[in-house]
Amino acid sequence: MKVDISLADFLRLFFLLAGGVVLIFLLFYLFVNPSHKPPLLPTLSFGMAHGMNDMVIVGIKKKFFQEEGLQLKVMIYPTGKMVLQGMLAGEVDFGIVGLGEYWLLFQHFMIYIK
Repeated sequence: MKVDISLADFLRLFFLLAGGVVLIFLLFYLFVNPSHKPPLLPTLSFGMAHGMNDMVIVGIKKKFFQEEGLQLKVMIYPTGKMVLQGMLAGEVDFGIVGLGEYWLLFQHFMIYIK
């Protein structure tokens, strides 16, 4: 049995098959290869006073932060003043404090404005 095929058709078929093989190896590497690790999510530290703003805890449990590409480390402080001190000391990246602590923050930065 003889098959008549032109050189152009042969090359098209060859590169189509070669591309398929490369695609299979690429998919294997990305999804099956056990040594392939997913990229690490950036970690942010968040400070909050005990019992304050529980919606952050709900967001962590429902993995809302991971869906947005963030990993959140929560540090719970006894008072909002201690959250503020932790932010100023660099222990946490950001935090939520009560209304009373905003006055302390305002007083702290007024020292530098005068």
